[in-house]
Amino acid sequence: MYFKHPIVRPAELSEVTGLSLVTLWSYRKKGILPEPFKLGPRFVCWNRDVLNAWIDDQQGGKS
Repeated sequence: MYFKHPIVRPAELSEVTGLSLVTLWSYRKKGILPEPFKLGPRFVCWNRDVLNAWIDDQQGGKS
């Protein structure tokens, strides 16, 4: 498991993956990264379980 909190913000995702925020948004636009959801007009986040599964898939199923 890569994330402990149920909601993951972009800065935390960037830190864990080592990808810059610009790269994360590029991946999102290209459909590589799962779509985040909004909890407010300026609060974008991802579900922890979705990202943990996505990272496992990127690593070939390793956790």
